[in-house]
Amino acid sequence: MKRKYIFIIILNAVAFGIYSCQDTAVGDTNPPGQVTNVEFTPQYGGGYFTYTIPSDADFLYTRAEYTIDTGVKISKTSSVYSDTLFIEGFGQQKEYEVQIFSVDRNNNHSSPVIMKVTPLEPTTLAVLETVQVQPGFSSLVVDWENDQRKNITIYVNVTVGETEATKIYASNLANDRFMIDNLEGLPHSVNVYIRDTYENQTQTREFGQITPL
Repeated sequence: MKRKYIFIIILNAVAFGIYSCQDTAVGDTNPPGQVTNVEFTPQYGGGYFTYTIPSDADFLYTRAEYTIDTGVKISKTSSVYSDTLFIEGFGQQKEYEVQIFSVDRNNNHSSPVIMKVTPLEPTTLAVLETVQVQPGFSSLVVDWENDQRKNITIYVNVTVGETEATKIYASNLANDRFMIDNLEGLPHSVNVYIRDTYENQTQTREFGQITPL
């Protein structure tokens, strides 16, 4: 008889454990509070938000959602330990809408804080303005500055007579250069444009005709 009672007690303990697991799996469905005191500081092609995080004990991170000029929807996040969130990828100096959400450990999202922001000119344009093309010995030398150290790809189109070629170089250095070698001492028509990792592209900048030494 004593063993029977022990068996019943064990069954009750197992049942309680299963119920507890199921109850935990359901989790909290209450969304966290919104971030407050939101301010935006513009940078080249983007910027950053500072804010006060909500007081919810289960707050996990902050997320920003926005759409760039190519139509792609971008999501950027910042952890529970930070009060700053960076955004980037804008291809123009105009107003954009950004939604900022608080997210808790059960993936509940707050109502969005909607911000209207205007970044500085895109990084690609800022870099293009610094490009210099100089004649070298049987070559053309291309220099530029990239203060933000963003990933960019520079396209250099060269035409001499009936021959056309495009040289492509990717970089994220603050100062960089590359050379187009094995050229004849003839006038070469040169123009340049730049793309970033978000497929934002500048207009073409003409450098006229340059004759290698």
